[in-house]
This record gives sequence, C-alpha cells and structure tokens, in this order.
Amino acid sequence: MWSALFLTLPTQPNAVRLRIWRALKALGCGSLRDGVYVLPEAHAARFEPLVTEVRAHGGQASVLELSTRDPDMHADVLALFDRTEAYGEWRAQAQALAATLVALEETEARRRWRAVAEALEALQRIDYYPGAAAEQAQAELDALRETFDARFSRGEPVAQAPHGIPRLDAGKFRGKRWATRARPWVDRLACAWLIRRFIDPEARFLWLARIFHRSRATNEYGIALVCPKIQVSNLDQRAGNAEAKLYRRN
Repeated sequence: MWSALFLTLPTQPNAVRLRIWRALKALGCGSLRDGVYVLPEAHAARFEPLVTEVRAHGGQASVLELSTRDPDMHADVLALFDRTEAYGEWRAQAQALAATLVALEETEARRRWRAVAEALEALQRIDYYPGAAAEQAQAELDALRETFDARFSRGEPVAQAPHGIPRLDAGKFRGKRWATRARPWVDRLACAWLIRRFIDPEARFLWLARIFHRSRATNEYGIALVCPKIQVSNLDQRAGNAEAKLYRRN
C-alpha cells in the first residue's frame, strides 16, 4: 500500500513552485505522472508539510491511498523506488576518494570523507526498499573507513572479526580504576560516562601516556578500558562501538 500525493501547483510565486519540486526530490518520491507522487504508506506524513504549503498559496493538494490490482502493477510501482543507479553513482564517488586518499592531506581527506559518508546517509534515508545495492554501498563505505583510519589514525583500535560477546557480572567491576590511553576520542569519553552511569558509580579513570602489557595495565592500574587484548575493549564489530560493547557485556 502506498500514499499518493495529487498536486496542482500555484502559478505564482515561482519560489514556491521551486521549493515544492526540491522537497519532492529530497523525499525520494516516485512519480506516477505529472502532479502525482507516491511514497510508502508508512511515510505518508512526509507529504503533510507540502500539502499545507501548496494550499496556502492557492494550489490544490490531496493525499489518497493507493493499491495495485496485480503483481505486475505492484512491480511497476516498486520500480519507481529503485536506487540501484544512485548507489552506482555514489560508489563511483567513494572509489574516486579511495584512489586519491594516499595523496591527500588529512584536512582535505576528512572533508571529502564527510561528504561521501553524508551522501550515503542521504541516499539511505530515501531508500525505502533497500536491497543488494544498499548492502554493497555500506560495505564499500566500511572498507573506505578502514583505509582512512589506517592512513590517518594509526595506533587507534582496529575492529576484530565478529565473535560472541559474553555478558559479564557488573558487580565485579565496581570500585575500580579504569586505565586507557591518553588523548581519548569521543568513543572512549562516552565509555567513561557509561561506566559511571551503569557499571561503576565510583569509577576512577587513569589516562596513560602509553599502553602497557595486559598484566601491568590491569594489576598496577586497574581494569584496562581500551587496549588490545584486555578485559573490556571496544575492538568488536558486533558491538559497533565502544559504548555499545560495554552496554552489551554489562
């Protein structure tokens, strides 16, 4: 089931007409014909601001439910939301960045990385029926991020292969000192908040100038927070990030 927007735009002002066209494009609507646009029924509310604006300027706008009578018609409507070509264009952009990354300065590389990541996020927001192309694009972005981190973030944690995450007894981790490397990024700052909030209200944190061997880090300084091969770490793809892993394990 879909929702169909029937529009008759006001002849003036042109600014309103242009704003409506841009909004329809940003929503990723399917176009049945001139003046008729569709979205999945679950997203019908996205039409409401357009209806209000069109009517306020003397135009006509109505939203009706739309259903198809046979599988062929259903497939025709679904095809209006096919993003395969858009994902192909995005992948070309991502591959171009990957090819030039080694020659870029960090500031320019980060600017272009943000543009690529944001472009994929925008595409995913209007991909109402994601499929193989969406999965391939996400995998390409993940690979590009790994390449980016290897180039500009040496020494930061690297995700390991997925594995089970056993739940730990939070009571065994209270009243501890938590050691981690100095100059934390936002993931480890979030971990510190999460530890105090949900695991160890009396936690004390030590910021180490360098990483020690596991036994020294845990025995002399407390529980190592984010160091390779230690008790509680963010090096796990299943958790997604440091704070997610701490939450799952405790």
